[in-house]
This record gives sequence, C-alpha cells and structure tokens, in this order.
Amino acid sequence: WFDASLHVLHFERGGGKLNLLWYNFAAHPTTYGGSGAAGPGWPGVVQQRLRDAFGVSPSYLQGHIGDISPTGREQTAMLVTAAIIDAVESAREVAVDVLRVETQAVALPFDLETFRKNIAQHQDSSLFDRDWYQAFASRYDFDKKTLPVTLAAVRLGDVALLFHPAELYTVYGLEIQRDSPYQQTLVVGYADGYVGYVPDKNAYVRKEYAAAKVPRILNYPPFQPDVGAVLSAAARGLLKRSRR
Repeated sequence: WFDASLHVLHFERGGGKLNLLWYNFAAHPTTYGGSGAAGPGWPGVVQQRLRDAFGVSPSYLQGHIGDISPTGREQTAMLVTAAIIDAVESAREVAVDVLRVETQAVALPFDLETFRKNIAQHQDSSLFDRDWYQAFASRYDFDKKTLPVTLAAVRLGDVALLFHPAELYTVYGLEIQRDSPYQQTLVVGYADGYVGYVPDKNAYVRKEYAAAKVPRILNYPPFQPDVGAVLSAAARGLLKRSRR
C-alpha cells in the first residue's frame, strides 16, 4: 500500500500576519543527501525551496509512514515541492462554519505472551539486550496489559485532522480516510506522545523491525497483531462523532 496524495492547508491571514502553510504527506524523512550525511532530510529541502521562492516556511504534518521510506532526497523534495505549489494554485476556499476538537482515549493491547518469550530469548545475548533486561524487562508489571494513548480530531468545516501518536502503517491511514465522513481528512502521526510503530498483521508474521525490534528500543512490550485495527476503529469512530 502507498498513499500518494498530498494535502495542503493554506491559511490566509490579515492584519499584516504571515500566511500559514501546512502540508500532510506520508513518507519517512530519512534521506539526508548521501552516506554519512546528517541532514537536512527531504522536508528540510522542501522548506528551504518554498521559503526562498515564496517567503513562507511550511509546516510538515507527518502522515502514515510506518512502511514508506523514499530514496533520494533531492528527487523526493522536488516532487513534494511541485505538488505543494500545484495544490496552492488550485486550492479551493473552505468555509469554516464549525471549529471543533474531540479527543478519545484508546488502549493499545500488548502481546505479553510474546514479551515473555522475548525475555527468555534476549535477556543476555548482547550488551543492548542485557541493558534492556536489567532496566526494563525484569521489572515489568505484567498486570499492565495495554498502553493508553489519546487520539484527537480537529474539525475545520468539512476538513478534518486526525492526530495519533504512532508511526502508522499505510493500510490503516487509508482506511481512516476512506471511512471518514469529511470531504478531506488529514491523518497525522507523532502527535500527543510517541508509541513507535503500529504495523499491520503481516509485520508480526515476518517479525519486522517495526513489530519486533522497536518495542524493545522504546521499552514497551510488543503490541498484539491487531493493534492497527484497534487504533483505526477508534479513529474512525472519533471522526464520525466529531461530525455530529
């Protein structure tokens, strides 16, 4: 799955204030301009180009990028910049007759059975594993079966922004947009905290980095394979509630 759409919100402000430009796109900002380079990534290049051309610094609202990593910083920046310019030039005015914010708590389920197996397998196999075991795994309270997170929906007329704290796999971001009651919905990750990846079920079958390794880096048990479905269902319900 890949979401090739790019959304732009252009806020025209009076009173001598600078306009605001927000864009939402789903791609990891992990291209730094060559081996050993430290940055900026492609969003930084996009910002530089738009600032030089139009005097505005865009704000990047990260999309569902859990399984999307571009190659080539300059090419990615060129394509995204062109898409932003095209979107601004063809933009339609949105009547913001309603401004509303709704939030919802969601419990993301841990897979404690797999966590126990991880402890037995990894507690002393490397320096990282020993530190992980001593500082976190050996002290874990197994009564904690879920991770509480907060989702937020912001309604701007017939446009909605759905905020979540994950690196969400594409299929769930597309699902949220598909079932949203709004004409346009921006799904924004890394918001109100950070819980790492929320992968699809295949990632758990394949024991991908996102599903198997990152929870240990962040000192969480792994999630249940249906965690993406849990988050997606909650997000879709929140959007529908915010529309009432």
